[in-house]
Amino acid sequence: RGSRGRGSVRSPGGGARNRGSSDEKKASGVQRSGSHWSSSESGRKLFSPMLLFKDDDPEYIHNSLNLHLDMEVFSTEGEHFKMIFKAPVVQYGHSREVPAIVIISNVNAYIFKITAPESSRPDKWLQQLASHPLHTLVYINIGIGYQFLQLEFDIDGACYTFLTRDEVKSEKCSTRLAYVVSDTPGSSFRRVSTAPFSLNSIKHPDRMLREVLMMRYDKICGSRTPPPRAPTPCRVPTPLMPIYQGAEPISLYILAHRYLPGKSQIPVTLVVSEDSVFLGWENFQQWPLPRLQTLPSRETLKPPFSEVEQRDITDIEQLALDRDQNSQIIVKFFKETISEGDSKHWILLMQTAETVNKLVAALQTPWEAQFQTQLPVTFN
Repeated sequence: RGSRGRGSVRSPGGGARNRGSSDEKKASGVQRSGSHWSSSESGRKLFSPMLLFKDDDPEYIHNSLNLHLDMEVFSTEGEHFKMIFKAPVVQYGHSREVPAIVIISNVNAYIFKITAPESSRPDKWLQQLASHPLHTLVYINIGIGYQFLQLEFDIDGACYTFLTRDEVKSEKCSTRLAYVVSDTPGSSFRRVSTAPFSLNSIKHPDRMLREVLMMRYDKICGSRTPPPRAPTPCRVPTPLMPIYQGAEPISLYILAHRYLPGKSQIPVTLVVSEDSVFLGWENFQQWPLPRLQTLPSRETLKPPFSEVEQRDITDIEQLALDRDQNSQIIVKFFKETISEGDSKHWILLMQTAETVNKLVAALQTPWEAQFQTQLPVTFN
C-alpha cells in the first residue's frame, strides 16, 4: 500500500508518535504529600524497546505494532495511527468484560480482544472484535471519577464500556479521542459527557430499577435522536458532578477487584458516601443506559447493581496495606458489627496505588471525625 507508517514519525526508542505531538516526557514517579503509596516506574522500563504502548501516553506505539496495523489492519488509502489504549471492554447487551485494546486511526475505531500474552507478533495475541467508521462516534461518556469510558456510535449494537479503573488514563484517553474525532471529516460527534449515576443505584438497586421503569426512557437518556452538534468543543465535565437532582453526595467511586477464596478475583464497584461504604457487582451490560441503542425490554432490564454489601464507615476496625503489592488494601471490620452472612473483611485490588491512597483518605475523614482518633492503618 505504498510507504509504511504514513502520518507518523519514528522516535529514537523504537516507537512512533503522531506528527505535531509534543516530545515524550521523561519518566518520573508520582508522589503526593501524605500519600501512603507512590506509583512510579523506572525510565528503563517505561522506554523499553519492546514496550508496545504506554498506559500514560495514548499517542505512543512501538514500530512492530504500528507496522502490523499498516500492513494487516488499515485498508483505506491514507489511513494512519492516531491513538491506542488498553482496558477491559463490555459491549452493551452482550457478555461481561473481556481484555481489549482500542486502536484509533484517522478513519476507523478498532476494538481487539487480547487472547494471549503480548509480544512483538500482534497476530498471535490480538483478535479483532469490531471496527466502526470514526465519524459515526457520537458520544464519549465518562464514568464518575473517570473510572470508565463509554463510547457510543450511531450504529445498532455499537456501544462499548471500557473499564480503565484509572482516573489519569481515562482523562488522557478521553481528551485525546475527543480531539481526534472532532477533526474527522463528516464527524457525527456531539459531546463528552458524564455518565449518569445516583447513590440510589447501589444503595437501593431494585427501587432504582422500578423508578426507571415507571418513567419513559427518554427522560433518563434524553432523546433517541442525537442533539445538534455543539459549535465549539465541549469541556470535560467534573468527574463527581451530580446527575440526578437531590442525589446524596458521593465521596468516592472506584472500580476494583475483590479477592474471594476459591473464586480468585471478581470485578466490583466500591462507593463511599458520607457515612457508608458499598461494595457490589455493577451491571455494565445494561447500564449506563445509552442514548442511541435499542434499550432492553422491561422484562429483561436488570437492576444496575447486585450482590451489594453495605457497611457503616464506623464499622471499620482498621485498614491493612501490602508493602509488596501497593495496589492492594484490606478493609477489616469490628467483630461486634459482623452479622451472620457478613464478611469479616474485604480484600480489594486497585488498578493503581494512587487509588488506594484515595480510598484511605475517603474513609479516614468521616471515621476520625466520629472516633476523634486516627484510623489504624497497618502494613503487612
